[in-house]
Amino acid sequence: ANALLEQQKASRSASLSLESAAKRNGAKHTSPNSQFSTGVQASWIPDVWGRVAKAIKGQQANLEAVQADLAAVKLNQQLLATEAYWNIRVLDAQLDVLQQTQKSYVRSVQILKNQYTAGMIARADVIQAETQLKQVQIQQIEMQRERNLQENVLAVLQGKSVVQFQLVKRQQGLSIPTVPAQLPSRLLMQRPDVIRAERELASTHAQLGLAQTAWLPDINIGLNASLNSQVLGQLFQAPAYLWSTGLEAASVIFDGGKRQTEIAQAQASYDEKLAAYKQAVLTGWKEVDDALMQTSSLKQQQLEQAQLLQLTKENEQVVMRRYNAGLVSYLEVVTAQNLRLQAEQSTL
Repeated sequence: ANALLEQQKASRSASLSLESAAKRNGAKHTSPNSQFSTGVQASWIPDVWGRVAKAIKGQQANLEAVQADLAAVKLNQQLLATEAYWNIRVLDAQLDVLQQTQKSYVRSVQILKNQYTAGMIARADVIQAETQLKQVQIQQIEMQRERNLQENVLAVLQGKSVVQFQLVKRQQGLSIPTVPAQLPSRLLMQRPDVIRAERELASTHAQLGLAQTAWLPDINIGLNASLNSQVLGQLFQAPAYLWSTGLEAASVIFDGGKRQTEIAQAQASYDEKLAAYKQAVLTGWKEVDDALMQTSSLKQQQLEQAQLLQLTKENEQVVMRRYNAGLVSYLEVVTAQNLRLQAEQSTL
């Protein structure tokens, strides 16, 4: 895009060319004739109708649109890295919960086995406890696999091979940032997708202006100067000097409607980019409103989830006491423990 912009800027300058030629010809019964020449030709197309200015303006807008594309790609990569990082931290926290739960379940299985050996409980209670323990172990395998996949995502985003990168496990505080209740609408104009749509619209508008100037004549100012001689050594000593200068204007009077269709095409492209720009702004408004709504909703859900987790812990203690008293089966203990584990994972 930078190169295209510089190319359009170069159109404002005059062009200068140097030409040289050597010819030798002859015929039967005549002596050969040599002819040497050299000359300079200069031409300049004045931007009478603003075509070059419109082209430069269009390419400048195109450059800014491409820059917005690059910013959007960078932002997307940053978001992917952020999501992968926090997914790993949450998975680490969930793996800690599963590890603690597994230790508790292992102790429960051992106690139940001892009670079964002593003839105090049925074999069904042991089977239920072992089944519950196995389910937790399977969840650990699944979460560890997902953590490894997210770690690979981070490695690739940093330009490293998966064997060169490892995110060390550590304790992470999951603090929620406070989002302002009101945001200025001008922040929306900083979105790369909105900038790109607006700059593409400006570029297309310049192309429409170029198409509309197709009816105007082309004007060219030229200057030619040349030296001629039959002897190369005398080319610059006693030459035949020729020069010419002039102003040329050319315009197509009839083209069968070609230029009109080009204008219609440029107008349709402009309308398309205008609709895309409006859609980009509307999408931006929607996504901002969605994010604010979700933030408020998740905050309420977080409070409710914390209360639910506390209830599941109390329920587990009550059910365990009832089981120890022989009032309920171990199936109710399993159910209470699973509810507590699910509540902890949902809270994270």
